[in-house]
Amino acid sequence: MNRILFLLFAGFLLCSNDAVAQIGGATSAYTKMGSNPRTIGIGNAYVSGGAEGVYTIYNPAMSPHISGKQIDLTGAAMTFDRRFAGLTAALPLPPNAGLSLNLLYAGVYDFDGRTQSGYHTNSFNTHDLQMSASFGIQVSEKTSFGTSLKFQTARYNEDVKAPIGFGIDLGLIYRYSDNLRFGAAVQDLITNYVWDTQDVYGTVGSNQRTEKMPVRLKAGATYAMLEGTLYLYSEFEHRTTSAEQLTRESQINNGRIFVRNVTETTRSTAQFLRLGSSYEIHERAVIRAGWQSGDLDYIDIGQQFSTGFTIRLPFDLYQPEIDYVVLREPNGVSWMHMFSIRLNITE
Repeated sequence: MNRILFLLFAGFLLCSNDAVAQIGGATSAYTKMGSNPRTIGIGNAYVSGGAEGVYTIYNPAMSPHISGKQIDLTGAAMTFDRRFAGLTAALPLPPNAGLSLNLLYAGVYDFDGRTQSGYHTNSFNTHDLQMSASFGIQVSEKTSFGTSLKFQTARYNEDVKAPIGFGIDLGLIYRYSDNLRFGAAVQDLITNYVWDTQDVYGTVGSNQRTEKMPVRLKAGATYAMLEGTLYLYSEFEHRTTSAEQLTRESQINNGRIFVRNVTETTRSTAQFLRLGSSYEIHERAVIRAGWQSGDLDYIDIGQQFSTGFTIRLPFDLYQPEIDYVVLREPNGVSWMHMFSIRLNITE
């Protein structure tokens, strides 16, 4: 009965016509869309870890929760000349620690450049890149801690120097019982980009702008059922975004009007809820379904559904696994399909 209910739920998610993506607009939004089909398939509700593998992009405290070496290669099929790729490699550090390396790449190609009169000039591309290294340690039978160091850069204009950003993630996982675990993480601490257009406009017309990454506070739980074949995932996130707002003020001094630029820092918050599940229908097949609210204040337009599966291939060498997920994009303009191959290297 439980298997039938889960299959019906996964089919509902696949056929849903109301799924749209989360509200965008923040710096490095690509880092928040998910890193691979397994975690996107469960709605990105993976801060507490579980049966999907070690993905420290969600919580660095997962690092010691691996028995062998794990490598994931990910790519996405997207419309409108967009590209997305990821690489994850995790390995244990006996007796009670682990290390994970992650790489995320996102880009848009073949922008049509034109003059103000509408004549074509050239085509140009943009891209973002994030690299991170995560280390975690099992401090007790039930508790693990971890931290990630991040490096990221972006290229939006070939005439503007690419900014460099550094950041820190902190994470905790607590295993309450064999079936229940909790996780929490603080992500994107002290991370920002500084854009400097001095090389384009010169000293007089230059403008330096700082863009801070939203700070993310996440907490969640994972519950295993049916002898570890069914996993339920939940996660809540509180996100704080800081941004610089440029305004112009006019002043009169000795009968003359002066205009000066005033920069103010504004802050906004948003909350997100994520739910997901995975079910092992066969020793070589797992299916998944997930839901993400987007910003809870705009849930009617921000929520999205996902569904996918894993096929474990019958090869002893590296025990390869193929992952897939489908996700409908904002306002139904397109579907995103993401694929991944997992290699498990055991001693």
